[in-house]
Amino acid sequence: MRPGGYLQQADGTSWMAMYSLNMLTIALELAKENSAYEDIASKFFEHFLHIADAMDGIDKTEIALWDEADGFYNGQEYRVDYEPAESSTGMFGGNSNWRGPIWFPINYLLIESLQKFHHYLGDDFKVECPTGSGQMLTLKEVATDLSQRLTRIFLKDESGRRPFNGETEKFQTDPHWRDLILFNEYFNGDNGAGLGASHQTGWTGLVAKLSHQCGEYGSQDGADLLG
Repeated sequence: MRPGGYLQQADGTSWMAMYSLNMLTIALELAKENSAYEDIASKFFEHFLHIADAMDGIDKTEIALWDEADGFYNGQEYRVDYEPAESSTGMFGGNSNWRGPIWFPINYLLIESLQKFHHYLGDDFKVECPTGSGQMLTLKEVATDLSQRLTRIFLKDESGRRPFNGETEKFQTDPHWRDLILFNEYFNGDNGAGLGASHQTGWTGLVAKLSHQCGEYGSQDGADLLG
């Protein structure tokens, strides 16, 4: 409870209901081999029923999360849309956009995994990249393509502008600042503009590893960034 009112959050409650059903499914699978898990399965089913009941009326106060007038659960409408940069609402993180859109640790792990799978599957295994292009690439080539896309965030484009500097003219054009490379926390998914903190060398600094690999494999992108 907050001063002067209540916070009723249907999405968190429904998440716990889903969690109970997932645990129920796991328990039922385990019960096929060990009957001791049958009681656990029953417990999670009971939890699901209690949670579902709570959404219609909590305790003696009968506080319901369902709004009969709106025909919807939470008095406002919240939905997950594509947002290339900061979230449009503080409810989903505000400017602390941990879910992406371009977050170097996740991309780096994906690239590293593609390289490992290529080492195992070899050049005979190919996938379409980009999707819908009809172009078939090895997993190594896909990893290199993703690496090049990430490194280009820091490189000058045809007009001499670095995408990560966004619309900050001082960093884009001032001779004292335009070659300063900052390592933002995350980046705009549409234009690559840097967002969040600008000193996240702990994870965005992984671009150095990617650029080294690109340079080692003969990519001009990597060579430009390294140089």
